[in-house]
Amino acid sequence: MDFEATDIAALLPADFTYVDTASVFSEMVGALQSEDRIAVDTEADSLHHYFQKVCLIQITANRKNWLVDPLAIVNLTPLVELFSVRKLIFHGCDYDLRMLRSFNGFSPQKPVFDTMIASQLLGYSHVGLAALVEKFADVVLSKKGQKSDWSRRPLTPEQLTYAVEDTRYLEMIADLLEQELLGLGRLDWHKESCASVVSATVHTREIDSDKRWRIKGLKDFTRRQLAYVREFWHWREGIAQKADIPSFKIITNQKILDLSLWADSSGDRSLTDSSAPRLPRTFTERRRAALAEIILRVRQMSDDECPEFPKRMPPPPDKKKEIDMLRAGCAKVAAGLELEPFIVAPRAALESIARNLPKNVTEVVESGYLLRWQTELLVEVIAKVLPGFSRD
Repeated sequence: MDFEATDIAALLPADFTYVDTASVFSEMVGALQSEDRIAVDTEADSLHHYFQKVCLIQITANRKNWLVDPLAIVNLTPLVELFSVRKLIFHGCDYDLRMLRSFNGFSPQKPVFDTMIASQLLGYSHVGLAALVEKFADVVLSKKGQKSDWSRRPLTPEQLTYAVEDTRYLEMIADLLEQELLGLGRLDWHKESCASVVSATVHTREIDSDKRWRIKGLKDFTRRQLAYVREFWHWREGIAQKADIPSFKIITNQKILDLSLWADSSGDRSLTDSSAPRLPRTFTERRRAALAEIILRVRQMSDDECPEFPKRMPPPPDKKKEIDMLRAGCAKVAAGLELEPFIVAPRAALESIARNLPKNVTEVVESGYLLRWQTELLVEVIAKVLPGFSRD
């Protein structure tokens, strides 16, 4: 049913509070001052807007739960400052930390405990939050609200219930996972892994402008087909930015691929031809005309004006033996630990080690190929493959 934001408190279960006024916000911050750790999650509107923003911050501390409305609270600085000096619990912290950076450049100063990373290091086959909640709390989480527009107000009771479930169980799950990690001697692995993710979120990911349009599925495209993709993609992004709606709601990546292949093989046929891919029903004549102009422009491009597909550098033939030995050794170590090989060492890291021949453990770590715990697990494997590699 419809209701006003001021009525939200009356509709919520008694065990969490909706924070949308300065007074309630101040009370919450005061209550959190005495807590050593806080479970945190965020909801954004990336499925509904081009320029995404944090629309809800879920908080649980000492079994008390709050839902903070950043669209209603003007100044979140006191909360951000509090977060920075508390131990934080997340499930999949990378995205949430990047989103929270939008508030005064937030970066945690205390350790972060990531329940997803913990479950991976324990060899769990299912590491999603819902799977962990069902395992440890015997509760099946509802998926209602998963694809909600979190920027719309008022939020529905279903959305609010869905949101609070994201942090309600994290304290308990973190405690249980920590005990398992400790029992297996993997707690330090987790600490280092979490610290690495936190460090990576401090900096904004810069994407080469010539790579942003390179969507999945271009491996076998010709240069001319790539030119169509590039031009269609840039046109779509311009429309999406101007309207502030997600790109896929203008036209999907798959439709761009289909259009590009058709345009390359269509001769001089137009988009009105029956052979042309069907465009979204929302397409106006203006948009159709824009696509037609793009097709004409690309048809007139010289071969040199068309982009090339960046080929992934294959492993040097003379390094294949070393790479195969590293991968086999890694798989054996991982199997003994009942972990997936990529948890012990990503394939790309093993290739980099074979290519660049680091001299010792410190050089492997400082070069960013592997974390220290990963390197130490594989030190015997690397030493057998790389002559002169030092375990020190």
